[in-house]
Amino acid sequence: MSTALFSSNAVAQKLLNITGVTFQKASQSRVSQVVINNSTRKTLSKSDDLGVFRIQAAVGDTLFFTKNQYTTQALVVLNDNLLSVYLQPIVTLDEVNITDKSTRQELASALSEYRKKTPFSSLHPGVAASIFSPISGISNLFGKTANRARRFEAYSKRELEQVEIEKRYNKAVIKKIVDIPDEDMTAFMMAFTPSYDQIRVWADYDIIKYVQTSYAYFQKNKESLKPQKLY
Repeated sequence: MSTALFSSNAVAQKLLNITGVTFQKASQSRVSQVVINNSTRKTLSKSDDLGVFRIQAAVGDTLFFTKNQYTTQALVVLNDNLLSVYLQPIVTLDEVNITDKSTRQELASALSEYRKKTPFSSLHPGVAASIFSPISGISNLFGKTANRARRFEAYSKRELEQVEIEKRYNKAVIKKIVDIPDEDMTAFMMAFTPSYDQIRVWADYDIIKYVQTSYAYFQKNKESLKPQKLY
């Protein structure tokens, strides 16, 4: 019985010459310089410029495939058949440099002109306290026309919130996540632009998931979601 057990272990531990090719997921593009780590044997290899790799492993060994900007892939060796390994690129969403300076500068300028004509000591406490917060300052500044000031404040708030949304949710970001035709972009964004309250708490993963889910729905309901032409 001990002889049979030894023989079984010897077969299980037989090293195989594992070969394969590393690809980018959802394409036939080959990925070079992928590090292959046999975590069971503590050995390393690397795919060549054509994505081809070779490494020794036994049945049951776990191979980890890693490269910067790709999600690590793990495979358990079952046999010595040629392996095709598909790596998922990591999507990173760069914040677009959309500035809100012009809006803030216009509001600050209005306060500045008011301060030039009014001694600082005579400023209403609410105005003096809001020199560095122009939007609320405008509301205090024009207290006699409170309704107009409140409308202006609400408008300014919406404008600045829209700037923050567009920094993280824009055409460039959407195209990085899904393959959307240019002619569908406007309709998609009109139907599925998130709110400021959503975007300010979302991580990149949340934006990616939102775009993917929304676009899947958009593709199924495209015609009903497109803006209707008015004649």
